[in-house]
Amino acid sequence: MKKIVQILYSGLAGTGAVFFSMVDSDLGRAFEHHAIFYGVEPLREEYQKNCEKLGVKHYYFHKKPGLDFSTQNKIRKQIGAINPDGIINHSMLTVFACFGHRFRNPHCKLIAVEHHSNQLKRRKLWTLSKLNLKLSDHTVYLTPNYKKEIEEKFGLKLNERSTSIIPNGIDLNVFKPDESQNKTEEISLGILSRLTVDKDHPSLLKAMKLLKDKAYFNRLKLYIAGGGATQEPLEKMTKEFGLEKHVIFTGFLEEQQIVTFLQSLDFYVHPTFGETMSTAIMQAQATGLPIISNDVQGINNVITHNENGLLVKLKDEKELAATIDQLITDEGLRTILSQASLKYAKANLSSEVMAEKYFSLFQA
Repeated sequence: MKKIVQILYSGLAGTGAVFFSMVDSDLGRAFEHHAIFYGVEPLREEYQKNCEKLGVKHYYFHKKPGLDFSTQNKIRKQIGAINPDGIINHSMLTVFACFGHRFRNPHCKLIAVEHHSNQLKRRKLWTLSKLNLKLSDHTVYLTPNYKKEIEEKFGLKLNERSTSIIPNGIDLNVFKPDESQNKTEEISLGILSRLTVDKDHPSLLKAMKLLKDKAYFNRLKLYIAGGGATQEPLEKMTKEFGLEKHVIFTGFLEEQQIVTFLQSLDFYVHPTFGETMSTAIMQAQATGLPIISNDVQGINNVITHNENGLLVKLKDEKELAATIDQLITDEGLRTILSQASLKYAKANLSSEVMAEKYFSLFQA
């Protein structure tokens, strides 16, 4: 049985969902799975429980400021203790730890997965992106457009044998609509993400303020799920706008709570400056939610305006408010977009297909 180690972020991120979907899809347990979690945030309790439930050995390393080479050396030693046949590295920051092991153990195949939005990369991340490409045996990109951007940035044509396009997948048996839920008079919209400057929560709060004069406003609730560096200023803005009764900060949610959260919403809104492949949007699609997001790369390649979602200009709270109003008042449009979300999820988001593509890389 081959051993695979995956390097994952310790806090809320799409990489955790990708990993557990992949392990769940290995029904015959063709591989022995190990997880190394690394990050500035503590290891999520949910991740620990999932690892224990699935019989996955897991390890956690706290990230210090900067590249933190001392902790990366500890990660390299931990990988050495496991002695895997392959590494799937979901973090550009740990390229040195992974390659350090790969250099000493040529039998171990190193696969790098690019998750960070190209539009949001600064010089350090572009440098790490090039290093991952050079030092890994194989590189996985989530979308064809992402791969094209890499080629244009570095002025090269990527070798088809050493790169793959593998979209993230989710468990469609878990993330699905709940027809049994009793609808209330409340109109609920929500967003699920880390609260960081990469997401445009301020425009969403400004849009909510612009809807105050609508007849339905007393029934309107915005649920912001997640936590992070921008939570305090967002809570302050909510209070300044007089939206305390209409905006609820739920904090971080566990996976089953995420399922229930999405199933309770009337539609999903995701203001963002850029994505690689948003797990939250995928989960919302699988739940059959109408979706509003921004016309930015990483979003407009999975959502086509007026077909399977609605796209608005970046940092345009007036257009965002008008689009929210459109969905609230047009039940027919909500139904069309809901059906389109489900159709897209069933055709493109299966975790089984994703896992099969990853595992085949270790059979070559």
